[in-house]
Amino acid sequence: MTLTVPWNPTALAELRDCLDLMTADTTVPGGVIAHGTHDTEPGYLASSVVAPECGDARPGPDTVYDVASLTKVLATWPLGFSGGR
Repeated sequence: MTLTVPWNPTALAELRDCLDLMTADTTVPGGVIAHGTHDTEPGYLASSVVAPECGDARPGPDTVYDVASLTKVLATWPLGFSGGR
């Protein structure tokens, strides 16, 4: 049997800090991180705006991003944070 452990608040804060840094230096216009376990409702961390052309629209759980340009970011984050849970 596989047991899942909720995300550690410190690890979530580190993920949020990284997302905030990426939006602050315009690596990405904004972003959403979904977190949770297979048996819980997901939680979400969001930062900045959906895109500059969308004005002040904030990203959220229903925001859809084109991940083609974010493949490298999405592929490397799990490597950097695999021990954070």
